Amino acid sequence: MDTRRLANTAITNISNKNDINQVLETILEVVNALKKVNREDLIPNFIEELTNLLKSDIGAIAYVHTPITLEKAELSEIENKLTKRFNDEIKVIEVEDKKIIGGILIKYKDQEIDLTVNSKIRQIKQSV
Repeated sequence: MDTRRLANTAITNISNKNDINQVLETILEVVNALKKVNREDLIPNFIEELTNLLKSDIGAIAYVHTPITLEKAELSEIENKLTKRFNDEIKVIEVEDKKIIGGILIKYKDQEIDLTVNSKIRQIKQSV
């Protein structure tokens, strides 16, 4: 398998600001291709390069953990609110997390905004 071609495709997808799912699928293809040819040692470098490209290309990234897939309009609203709150152009990447009962958990840089049912339950347990 031609890992160089896959790496170039991943970088092209990111540079063209394609759908994040396409980007992630391409990244997984590259990682799997590296595993098949016993070159797992290259995975950290590949991921680091992609991370640097993402940061320089789309700016700051916030990860939004939810138990269900959000609509594009909901993700866009979250992006807009985070951009205003942090005064930074923020791209949202959705992470489906079945451990969350309801609500959302936002991770941005070293901060967490925990608006999950899980955190509310923890707060209630601590206060009892």
